[in-house]
Amino acid sequence: MARFSRTLALFVVVFGAFITAGDTNLDAKFTDLLGKIGTVREEMNCERADVGSVATKLNAAAQFGDFFSCERNGRAMFHFQLCFNAFLDAYLNGEVPIHTTTIAQWLCGSIGGLAEIHGFARFRFYATVESGMNSLEETARALVAPGKGILAADESTPTITKRFKSINVESTEEYRRDYRAALFSAQGLEESISGVILFDETLRQKNREGVPMLQLLQEQGIIPGIKVDKSTKPLAFFPDEKITEGLDDLRDRLNEYRELGAKFTKWRAVITIGANIPTEFCIKANAHALARYAALSQEAGLVPIVEPEVLMNGDHSIERCYSVTELTLKLVFEELFQHRVVLEQMLLKASMVISGKDAPAQSSASAVAERTIACLKHTVPAAVPGIVFLSGGQSDVRATENLNEMNRIDGVPWQLSFSYGRALQSPALNAWGGSPANVGSAQKALLHRAKCNSAARFGKYSSGME
Repeated sequence: MARFSRTLALFVVVFGAFITAGDTNLDAKFTDLLGKIGTVREEMNCERADVGSVATKLNAAAQFGDFFSCERNGRAMFHFQLCFNAFLDAYLNGEVPIHTTTIAQWLCGSIGGLAEIHGFARFRFYATVESGMNSLEETARALVAPGKGILAADESTPTITKRFKSINVESTEEYRRDYRAALFSAQGLEESISGVILFDETLRQKNREGVPMLQLLQEQGIIPGIKVDKSTKPLAFFPDEKITEGLDDLRDRLNEYRELGAKFTKWRAVITIGANIPTEFCIKANAHALARYAALSQEAGLVPIVEPEVLMNGDHSIERCYSVTELTLKLVFEELFQHRVVLEQMLLKASMVISGKDAPAQSSASAVAERTIACLKHTVPAAVPGIVFLSGGQSDVRATENLNEMNRIDGVPWQLSFSYGRALQSPALNAWGGSPANVGSAQKALLHRAKCNSAARFGKYSSGME
């Protein structure tokens, strides 16, 4: 709390001095209010018995709202509100868990502001509480640690049923458990895999020996995450376009997942390229849902992975994919900004800029890398710690080649990693075939693909590794 008060006082001095320059009346008000903040600052480390005293002083300092609501040259410049005694009561009485970002999200609403100063740009001030906020940043960065990536094992029951059908295995709870337990217990997986995205069923499961799936991962230092969307549905009155559902009960589910041990979350939206689609409305609707999910996730103390997937289905060119991806990412980050999502505490799961599956001219790995990086530089803020790519139906080798080429490009501000499902699992699934006798072969196949993609993280993958 002491650090917060120092940050607040510094912000008030710098920003207040800027907007009040040349206005002696405002200067006098500012000096008076700064004195009040100084008094509050001295008592920010109070015990519970002092809550009333501090809350009274904070209420007195609520004049900041009037102070910063001043008009200059006929336009409103800034509104700044300092009235968080409700938060202070909750925090000091133990009602707000310090390990979550609930505090920071509340402060964003109560102490944050949006400014337009002489038409420059939007300005936003984030007040942060060190403990919970830093833990999210640490998790986000750990997920994109050099040489590592994420295993996407969050297939819904209908999806994994299709995968099992391809190897003539019935999709029962037992088979699903055995398959995923085989993947998660592969010795050495932590050398290339930082985290695993789970499906709800898997998060609650134990292996044949009674060991929870989360424990299998945690024993190797692998971070468990959870898919939280409820899949896509047709977007009403927009033919061939989809919207992702699952927001209605999300806050409660996020809190449960955190208690079960998840550290990060994922929500996927799909954007289809076709004749006269995507519409801007569809992109905006999905961007809004992604941002709401991300804000709720951070509120619950979980790192959100935001996934706006531009599908490879179709015969579109790489340039058409570029234009759709660029618009999608711009609208997504605009919504994330509006929802006050902390960029340092999230990851972007992005699709590559690539030709459609049925396009007559397929793009080379170097072309995919060049166009993807160019698109990301135009749309993704450098504050985002990392971008994890989805394979999106690419072959396992092609996904690795494209990632490798991107990591050979200099001047990129983010960690460029992977969050592959099929591109990591396909060889392992085929090797397993539903038989316990094949677990070793399946694990070997998974470790091989993970090692290849780990090398691609450094731009050091080669076909000779296959």
